[in-house]
Amino acid sequence: MYKNLSLAITIVLSFLMSSCAIATPELSCRDLSELANDLDELQAEFDFGSQIREGSAEDMMLGEVVSVVGMISEMEGDRSLRRAARGLENAYINMDDGAFSYNLGQIVDIIDRINIRDCY
Repeated sequence: MYKNLSLAITIVLSFLMSSCAIATPELSCRDLSELANDLDELQAEFDFGSQIREGSAEDMMLGEVVSVVGMISEMEGDRSLRRAARGLENAYINMDDGAFSYNLGQIVDIIDRINIRDCY
């Protein structure tokens, strides 16, 4: 597990940005697995209300994570993933830590399902 939330966000954001920069229509099986693991770690580290101040560097990075997850949901073309990504975005905008954590968990579960469907 990561030592702090800032590091977890940075690792997830780095992975997401490098995956999207490749400009492929879908993520590879390895990318799907790594993404699910990284987002799962982020969820474990996540404590929105007490650790992230609105407008802080961590808040801005988390906003980037939300944006890139939205892009990936469009790339994958999965309705349930798009719905969870929109829920994540709404939770981020409303600073609703419970909804953010819930939608992040949904995204991890959906990515795991896509990985199983497409890769095994």
